[in-house]
Amino acid sequence: MAEGMTVRIRMHPMYADFIKNQFGTNERNQVFATERDPLGKLIKNLLRTNPRKIEKREYCKDDYVEFILPQYVDINTDYRNYISENSERIIASKAKSRFYFELHNFIIEMDGSGLTELRRVIILFAEQFGIQETSYKINSLEREYRRYRYRLEIVKKTRKIASCLEAFLSLICPMFVLFNAL
Repeated sequence: MAEGMTVRIRMHPMYADFIKNQFGTNERNQVFATERDPLGKLIKNLLRTNPRKIEKREYCKDDYVEFILPQYVDINTDYRNYISENSERIIASKAKSRFYFELHNFIIEMDGSGLTELRRVIILFAEQFGIQETSYKINSLEREYRRYRYRLEIVKKTRKIASCLEAFLSLICPMFVLFNAL
């Protein structure tokens, strides 16, 4: 493997800034994809052999993260050194999920400390995590966060319903088995 082999993953500039802040960057603004991090493991698992015909992908200045791949012992990166566009979307989706998870935790912490206005908390989050002001719009981010919270609430309600149904069925099924045995 060539020393310092890299892959570029296209994602929204806001998530790119967040990932660069989380992982830390070198002097060339590259991120090291360690296997200890779930995102690094995902990149490793999505490496493929080069297709016969490779299209040149266009990347804008701020809408990608360039990951430096480590020297893997179980993968020959001379052959498996390509990330498809679908794989890029999967990795970007995981980065987005990580972003909203951290944002949610940050909002909960700030709510506990007395700062309850969502816009101020989001701006503070962006400042603390190195997200440039040109990378996001506060209205859009606030709306996306509310959608994220709504999806979390639906999952919680579904789990509660499933738990109640499971308890109900566990009570009924033993009785049904007893009645059928007689």
